[in-house]
Amino acid sequence: MTAVALVLAALLVPLDDTAAVRLTAGHQVLQRDAAGVAACVVELPAELFAGETVEYSVARPGADSVRDAIRVAQDPERGRAGLLLKNLPAGGPYDIEVLARGMDGKETFRAAFQGVLVGDLWVLAGQSNMQGAAPVPGPQTPHPLVAMLGMDNAWRPAAAPTHRIVESDAPVMKALLLNRGGYKSEEDILAARKASREGTPWGGAGCDVFFAEFLANEAGVPVGLIPCAFGGTSLDEWSPALLDKGEESLYGNMAAQVKRAGGKVRGMLWYQGESDSAPGVCDTYFDRFKTFVESVRRDTGNPDLAVFTVQIGRVVVLAPETALGWNKVREQQRRAAREFPGVYMTAANDLQMSDGIHMGWEGHRVLGGRLGRMVLPLVRDGAAVRRGPDFEKAQFANEARTEIWVDCSNVTGDLNGGGGIMRGFAVSATAEEPGRDVFFAVQTVPGVPGRLLLRTGAPLAPETLLSYGMGLNPAVNVVDADNLPLPAFGPAAIEPFAPPAG
Repeated sequence: MTAVALVLAALLVPLDDTAAVRLTAGHQVLQRDAAGVAACVVELPAELFAGETVEYSVARPGADSVRDAIRVAQDPERGRAGLLLKNLPAGGPYDIEVLARGMDGKETFRAAFQGVLVGDLWVLAGQSNMQGAAPVPGPQTPHPLVAMLGMDNAWRPAAAPTHRIVESDAPVMKALLLNRGGYKSEEDILAARKASREGTPWGGAGCDVFFAEFLANEAGVPVGLIPCAFGGTSLDEWSPALLDKGEESLYGNMAAQVKRAGGKVRGMLWYQGESDSAPGVCDTYFDRFKTFVESVRRDTGNPDLAVFTVQIGRVVVLAPETALGWNKVREQQRRAAREFPGVYMTAANDLQMSDGIHMGWEGHRVLGGRLGRMVLPLVRDGAAVRRGPDFEKAQFANEARTEIWVDCSNVTGDLNGGGGIMRGFAVSATAEEPGRDVFFAVQTVPGVPGRLLLRTGAPLAPETLLSYGMGLNPAVNVVDADNLPLPAFGPAAIEPFAPPAG
């Protein structure tokens, strides 16, 4: 991103009369507006009188800077005053300094904020694969254009792990650590907090930093992360109905973190659903997630919030009979991205894991890049999101029912198996029974973008159902030229063969 010349506007305003974000810390990320600029206000001392001077400077290391002074024309009429800085262009890092001088010229106040960024803020919510459980391979070097609002409510350069939950004072986080996080007392949590701050940060890696670094590198736009996830949590535990409990609920804590970050955010990364795969709740995920998305947009004041979800992936630690619920959640997540405006999805069931249910470091690196590739047109050009491949329909390709056409949308280039045979398709007689891979060949169809031809050695029944990527631990590998994956789908009906006209 080309640096834009600094042409700022600065004025003194009553602090309570401005909706601008309060600048409170170095490394803070300010959400840019549709014009690509941001405003912020710096709180000034209570004793500010006519005739005194407020000086400010805004500098980008190695680039241009602005330095000016404003004389206080009259005593503030009410409350405290603030210095409002407007038209900060997307980019940074900015070093901002504000000081006040009395009528005798002596300094009475000074505040300095280093590494301030203007870009896009992203909420991180869901359960353990969003929280991050991959082992972190040693200390990480933060990207200069990526920062985070830590779970201790402090801004800092972002590096894995982002979800340092033991550092949070939110009642809901403490309660979850005690109830299911392996901690027996608050003293244990405080000891872990001390170790996290003084030694190796607590937690594992997720896709979030990889996502942010991808966007920072490809678009040049700074990214601010707002970690809010907690492992093992269900969609009901994220219920908007719990907003009135404030930070005693996951939803209320998330809303509070958005407010602390300034209120306006660009979007949300949501990776959750494993805890909703049980009978009785797996069938209602679609409707409950719709309510969640609508409520987040309303309750945070971000009506156009873009929500990027990850379809739940593989698991090898559950009993085989749980596969049906897992499949149902996957299909409802796919439907949500097709039917809810501003909701998008990618898949991760082809990626490397670090244990029986959690994504590994390399898997998160690929997933972060996939999410970033989808978001890139939006943040770089204001264009439409790059949706990944999706299933549209299946149809028998011959009268013998030994071949099936599978049509997919949003495909860049050709679908492929990453250099190998495309795998992951299966057939079944009912939606409840496990699928069987009966295909000896899966190939592209020249001249028909997004179409695959599946070939089997024996005729299939007319009522056969087709699925892809279903089951607890599927072997799948179908991606497009941008390495965006075909998500799990089905079981879906196969349309009858239609002979060519004439």
